[in-house]
This record gives sequence, structure tokens and C-alpha cells, in this order.
Amino acid sequence: MKELSIEERIEWFETTLKECCSTVNTLNAEQFLGMLFEELCINVGSCFSEYSLDILLDAGMISDTNRDSCIIIRDLYITYENEFRACANPEDIKSMKQWKEINDLADNVWADYIKRKSRS
Repeated sequence: MKELSIEERIEWFETTLKECCSTVNTLNAEQFLGMLFEELCINVGSCFSEYSLDILLDAGMISDTNRDSCIIIRDLYITYENEFRACANPEDIKSMKQWKEINDLADNVWADYIKRKSRS
């Protein structure tokens, strides 16, 4: 298996982070559930692994704080995934404090990441 380039890793990081941000709450029910249980459940565990994040950190693409926040996002998603799956209604998931905690962390990381990126 070929190792991802830094460009591919940063694209994957951006996609995964956006999947955690509050903007995904505007998706319709089908899109939201697909993103949450088909895309994010895979991406959050692998893209937000220490290994992947450390590569981006070492390349100067993310900060230590953003790395640590992404690990927390990953851990929160893994911890609460079964609770999210138990909800029959996507609107109920969007209003859960656990999902809002993920959204808030991701929104903060995204804002900081974009600010850092614009300075580069």
C-alpha cells in the first residue's frame, strides 16, 4: 500500500474535520446519516490517529493544540457512536450535547487551521 503524500493527508484532514463541524447539521437527514455512519466512522479513527496527525504536525501543517483537539474529537466520536446510532431521528443526534461538543471542538480547530493556513 502506498503512503499518502502530505497533500493527500491534508486534504483528508480537511474533509474529516469538516465532517465534524457544525456546518454538517444543515445536511438533510439522509446525507447527514451517511456522513455520520459511513464516512466519519472510518475517517475519524484513521485520519485522527496519532500517527496521521503527527505526520501533519511534523510537516508544520497543524499545531500541537489542533492535534490534541482532533484526538479528543476522535475519542468522543468513538465513545458516543453507539448512542448516535441508537437515535432514530437525525435531528435528535444534531441536538445531543455529545454531538455539539464534537461540533464545537471541530469548529474551533477549523477556525484556527484556516487562520494558520492563510498565514503560510
